[in-house]
Amino acid sequence: MNEQPLDVVARLMNTDEKFTDDDLTDIYYGPGSRVRILKNAAEAWVSEYNGTFQYLVDMRRDLESYGVLSASKARGVLNCMRNEILRGQKASAPATSAELGGGTFLPGLNRYAVTIDGKLRFFSLNQPTEGKWKGSRFLDELFGAPGDFRKEAIKGNAKFQILSAIGGDPDALARFGRELGACGVCGSPLTDAASREAGIGPVCMAKLGV
Repeated sequence: MNEQPLDVVARLMNTDEKFTDDDLTDIYYGPGSRVRILKNAAEAWVSEYNGTFQYLVDMRRDLESYGVLSASKARGVLNCMRNEILRGQKASAPATSAELGGGTFLPGLNRYAVTIDGKLRFFSLNQPTEGKWKGSRFLDELFGAPGDFRKEAIKGNAKFQILSAIGGDPDALARFGRELGACGVCGSPLTDAASREAGIGPVCMAKLGV
């Protein structure tokens, strides 16, 4: 399975330092070189960019016009990707009791409701804590009603954009419970007013030590 561009950059980037022109310069510039891998990732990612950040809009247009990005432009795109990855990593840090229902993500399978581009949307995020998928994040958009949801997997750039939106909304988990009457953690029906307001049932509250 081919890696997504953001996954490639996450694997190769330095979390403490931005990409520099040196990262896009190498004596060996063949198909398997680190330079070529990074440049391909930058070009693939920006080619699908559909946001409003003017720099990335300009980079996409340059790529469409010339077919490639220069080293300096690829470096700029890589640093935008790096920022996106770091925001996603910060948002997905395990929640403490004080952060429950806030902008951080709980481990395991949890559910969130967030408004994106004026539309309320519902998502489930699964972060396994053991097994072969430990450390992975699986994001699905939910359609229909609790107990009979239809799921559509979210990947690539859209995944990181949605995780950033959820992570920036301190009410995302609680809103899922209020809107749908189902616990944002386990998905069970919320049958009393306090639980519906919290967006999480008392059993899950107790398990999380809240």
